[in-house]
Amino acid sequence: MDKRNYQSKLAKNLTLMGANELFAALRFFYPISILYFAEVTGSFAVAMGVYSCATITMALLEVPTGVLSDKWGRRNIFVMGCAIEWLAAFCYAMAATHFLIDGTAWLYIGAACFGISGSLFSGNNYALLYETAECLRQRHRLAHILGRNSSMEQLGLATASAVAGILMWFGASFEMLFWLTLIPMSCALIAALMTTEPPRHSISESHPWAHMKEAFHLIVQNKELRLLAICSAWKTGWGMSSHSFLPKFIETVWPVWAVPFYRLGQNIIGFFSYWFAGKVTDKLTPLKTLFGMSLISDGLSLIAFGVANLVSPFLLMLSQINWAVGNTANDTLQQQHFSKEQRSTMGSLISLLSSFMNAIAAVILGLFADHIGPQNTLLIIAVMMLPISFGYLSLYKTNKNAK
Repeated sequence: MDKRNYQSKLAKNLTLMGANELFAALRFFYPISILYFAEVTGSFAVAMGVYSCATITMALLEVPTGVLSDKWGRRNIFVMGCAIEWLAAFCYAMAATHFLIDGTAWLYIGAACFGISGSLFSGNNYALLYETAECLRQRHRLAHILGRNSSMEQLGLATASAVAGILMWFGASFEMLFWLTLIPMSCALIAALMTTEPPRHSISESHPWAHMKEAFHLIVQNKELRLLAICSAWKTGWGMSSHSFLPKFIETVWPVWAVPFYRLGQNIIGFFSYWFAGKVTDKLTPLKTLFGMSLISDGLSLIAFGVANLVSPFLLMLSQINWAVGNTANDTLQQQHFSKEQRSTMGSLISLLSSFMNAIAAVILGLFADHIGPQNTLLIIAVMMLPISFGYLSLYKTNKNAK
């Protein structure tokens, strides 16, 4: 294949990965998953344990899959992750049938599959985008590429929420939403199969354990990256657990059929936030963006859970700006600190810490909710998110003094 043709095929990666994000995000069960899990299991703690199972599985496989990506290739790992993600959705759908095994067992098998796919995507997909951009001489546009790619996920989730809300209005069951999700997930797998492997740069020939050890030392020795990883883990751990549980809180202030429309509004905001995240990050710098977005989001969450009325969901929708713009700034900073040889493995190590935090937080949240209710539990977690803003402020001051 001549260089011009290869470059043309490689350029399609950006479009194909965006399409993959869009189709994979068309999870019609997304707005009501916690309601379905609680219905099948009969407990908030066991239902949140499904999310915990996914994150624990992801945590255990984070580093091995990161090393595999660095050594076997980004595209191969990407395709494998999409296939296992499809299988995960299938297992979730089977939970309502209680076919051969208990519904809870189907949920936990599906969660384990989601964990495996998440570990394969973690570090690998951003590395695939980064190396594609680098080969196309668009590395200076990395924040824009990451933001636009992630915006496709938000668009998919928003579309899925709208469709789910309409279907539920006409009487569709939770189970039907899971089965319908398999159609767009099949399209996501097809998009992944059409991607092209970017050229390999300085592939490490070291033993996988030595490769991982070197990546770990690079993180520990970098003060800014170390603190960034801690803040990212805390934010992801408690933030993702709260995000998964939020429909139960929304159900207490809105009717159940309206819950998907909360997700719709949240993801529409997320789409535009991710779409313009690169411009915001370039304008303010990544560290200023992280601190400002985190502070605003903390304030909105405290008010929303404190008053707990019809307005609360609208305040929580706005906090999606922090997740979208803040994550883009965070990922941009991380990629700037990663080495070429350990790029995916370093990303996986940081995600490993986030996954452990998320697994612990999910179980704690479920236990608290069973005893003190959704509102009080989420209010406590909103308070626990406050230290993140101070961590970003410390990073900003350290960086400013260094300059």
